[in-house]
Amino acid sequence: MSESTQLTKVLLKHARDAFGSQTKCDADWQRLNYLSRPDFACAVEEYDTFAGLIESFGTEILWLPDDGITGLDSIYVRDN
Repeated sequence: MSESTQLTKVLLKHARDAFGSQTKCDADWQRLNYLSRPDFACAVEEYDTFAGLIESFGTEILWLPDDGITGLDSIYVRDN
């Protein structure tokens, strides 16, 4: 593992699967100490753009399956 070589594969959980819905975001954001209420639709759109950038560098994205576990903090697959 390296923190500085070219990334060839990455494991991601899409914001769509992590956040679940706007209703779920509305219910959880304050309890999780977010500074403001996330906009579900915007987060999904931004994550699509993020994934596209990763793929544009030739990096393969492996998507975590939708396991039914949602939550604003479940988007962090690796959190150091």
